[in-house]
Amino acid sequence: ISIDGESYFGHTPLIVAVYNGHIELVQELLKRSDVKLDAAVYRVGDYRVVKTGLTARKIAKKLGHKEIVKLLKAAEKARK
Repeated sequence: ISIDGESYFGHTPLIVAVYNGHIELVQELLKRSDVKLDAAVYRVGDYRVVKTGLTARKIAKKLGHKEIVKLLKAAEKARK
């Protein structure tokens, strides 16, 4: 199983962990260099699947997971 395997709607393990507020799992996933930080989810619209642009960090911010937002920002900065 790929660490960045996606569901039909683009949900990666990182996105699922962020969505559910599992900070410990997010921390573990971020230790891996092969986790995509910029993966975005999809939605169904007008009989087609379209990319929403919602990345893990945007989802965390939208849901108020402040500590996870900090972790994701730090991970993004470290990878630049």
